[in-house]
Order: sequence, then structure tokens, then C-alpha cells
Amino acid sequence: MLEARFIRENREKVQEMLKNRNNSLDLSEFDRLDAERREILSEVEALKRERNTESAKIAQFKKEKMLRKLSKKWGLLLQKLKNWMQSWRKWKKK
Repeated sequence: MLEARFIRENREKVQEMLKNRNNSLDLSEFDRLDAERREILSEVEALKRERNTESAKIAQFKKEKMLRKLSKKWGLLLQKLKNWMQSWRKWKKK
């Protein structure tokens, strides 16, 4: 079996080989199917790029969400520390 790439690149040679074997196979159907296959592959690649972009956005969103949560927790801890320091200072003055 010949590879599609070989048929595309050596169309005249393939036609000659078919003729020598008394085969009247029309390569126009191959051309149509090959063009359709290439178009579908192009669409698949575009969808993969879109999926990867969206995945990256989701990852970034999750990261930002986690950072917001950590920032909130950090703020609460700082406030607790500040309150503790004030209590400590008051106790030391006694």
C-alpha cells in the first residue's frame, strides 16, 4: 500500500504505475478524501490548541483562587498576630 504523502508527491509516477498494471483507478477520489482528511486534521489541531488555552486559563483561575484564599488566610493570621501582640504588650505593662 502506498502512503498518501507518496501519492501526493509522485502523482504522475503513481498514475504511470496504475496504467502499467492496467488499473483505471481515478485519483480524483483520493484527492477529495485526502483534502477532507487534511481539513479535519487542521480542525482537530485548532480544537487542541483551544483546549490547551482553556486548560491554561482554568489552571490560572484555580491558582488565582487559591492565592486569594491564601491571601485571606494570611490576612486573618496577621490580624490574629496583631491582636496577640497587643494583648502581650498589655500584659507586659501590668
